[in-house]
Formats: sequence, C-alpha cells, structure tokens
Amino acid sequence: MKADIEKVQAAYDIAVDKWDSTEARRFQWYYTFSKMMTDYRLLMAVPLTDKSVLNVGFAEPMDELIFAERCKQWTAIDLHKETVEKAQNWLTNKLADSVLERMDFIQCDATAMLFDDETFDVVFSFSVIDHIPSHQAREKAIAEMARVCKTGGHVIITVPNRWNIPYALWSKKQQKDNSAFFGYEYQFSPLELKKLMKKYHLCEKQFASNFMFTPLAWLPSWLQWIDAPFKYLGYRCGYLSEKI
Repeated sequence: MKADIEKVQAAYDIAVDKWDSTEARRFQWYYTFSKMMTDYRLLMAVPLTDKSVLNVGFAEPMDELIFAERCKQWTAIDLHKETVEKAQNWLTNKLADSVLERMDFIQCDATAMLFDDETFDVVFSFSVIDHIPSHQAREKAIAEMARVCKTGGHVIITVPNRWNIPYALWSKKQQKDNSAFFGYEYQFSPLELKKLMKKYHLCEKQFASNFMFTPLAWLPSWLQWIDAPFKYLGYRCGYLSEKI
C-alpha cells in the first residue's frame, strides 16, 4: 500500500511540472476527446449556474478552466500537496479575478472529506477513485461524495471500464511492468459502479462512455436503442446520478 501511494505521489510531481508545457494533458487530443465523451458530456447535462460544485481529485486543473466561471462556488480537492498549492496560483493568469474569488483548493483525502453533510449541489470525480488500491476505500470515497452532496443534487463518477477488454488487459500489463503512470488503476464494470452508487442513494440519470460511435444524438429518440449494445464498451465510462 505504501509503495502504491508513493508511486502516485511521484506521478503527480511529474504531472505538475508539465502544466505549462505542450505535454500537459489538456493538449493531448485523445485525452481531451475521452473527457468530452464521458466527463463533460455528463457534467454538461447538469445546470451549474448558481450551484456549489466539488471536484474530487483534480490533478491538472483543466476542468476548472472550462466550468468554474459558470458556478456560484467551485471547490477542488486533491491528496497531493504540491498540486493544491500550485493550482490557484497557476490559474491566476488564466481566469478572471471574479472567478478566482469563488474558488477554493484544499488538500483533502476523498475517503475522509472535511465538509459537512449536504454541502454541495454537484459533486464529481473524473477517473480518480480507480487509483485507490483498497476496495473498501473506493467504496468509502463514493459514500463521502454522496454524503457531502445535497439531497436532489447530482454526483458524477467516471472510471476505466473492465468491459473494454483490450484496455483492461493493457492496463494490467502496465501495472505488472511497473510502467503505469499512476501506479495502480482498478477496472470497474458499469454494473459494479452503478451498484455502488445506488447503495448510497445515488439514482442513475445518465450513462456515458467514450466508445467512438456514441453518442448517436442525431438519431430520433425512438431509434437511439441502436446505441445500447455499444455504449458500454468504451474504455472510460461513468454515471450522472441524483441523490435521493
């Protein structure tokens, strides 16, 4: 466990140094495409105006660049101290002062958040909990996201997809070879993630994956069932849910 944590910390140290370079993740087309198809497709389905939002595990704060200005209050947490310390200063030259005034960056463990119950209107975690090695801790992170979300609010979680067999095998090989960037990556199945979210009163509203032929929004609604057999095969997937 200690070795896994140290590997993740080392990976974050490398990532922070790349925020201002062309190697930053926001400049990688395949990464941003994946986020658009999963993370942003789900987040854009939620009204953010006048909402308080929590980003659980932000790494490179690219979500903040796109969405923070739309919210009443934006809070981002991460376990990595240097990431948290640099984030607000890094965004100073990229966002208006009026937006920065509504943002907070806090060093915090996703499995033991420092917030009161029902604090946020929207809580999201994009490809974060899969890097938690313990099953109990992954479930605890989901429970914490549900706890700090207001009743009637929304929780969005995206993860790597076990049902995408080529990616799952590639990820396992990287971990075995000790070449995986974050050291550890758990592969969820869509059903497993849905079941865990439902356990904490998070009711599914929308599913998304980065399978290349989805979404088929151009089809009439009565034909969109054609999408169903394929949409669960993207290598990243997740749910938009409502807390009931």
